Parts: sequence; structure tokens; C-alpha cells
Amino acid sequence: VVTNNGPNAVVGAVIADTRPTQILNWAWVCGAATGGAAGCTPAASGTASFSDTIDLPVGATQSYIVTANVRSS
Repeated sequence: VVTNNGPNAVVGAVIADTRPTQILNWAWVCGAATGGAAGCTPAASGTASFSDTIDLPVGATQSYIVTANVRSS
């Protein structure tokens, strides 16, 4: 969950996470958004690192749901 606690709205916030080496591949989807959060990429998957750009008014939240396959080693 990404939250903007203020004091200003954020336009074009980059949300990113590097895929850990233990993760074989992963997929993510947009979860619940509150307070006018907008711009979440509907769905993405693969082996690349996660990156999305969203707008977050003050008090807004955007959640992401991630499903990952962990390497057997």
C-alpha cells in the first residue's frame, strides 16, 4: 500500500521495487485505491522489476497485489 500523508498532492509518483533474486517471476495487479488515487497500471507480469507511475492527492492510497513464484533453491 502506497500512501500520501501530505502536505502536498503528488502527480507522477514513481512506485518501484527491484525483483529479489529469490523470485523466479511475479505478477501484480492494482488493488483498492482511495482518496482520488489514479493512474495505476491495470496488470503486469514477468521477470522485470516492478515500476508504476501514479497520482496521489493528499490522504490517497493505492494498493498493489503481488503474486510471486519463488525459486526452489
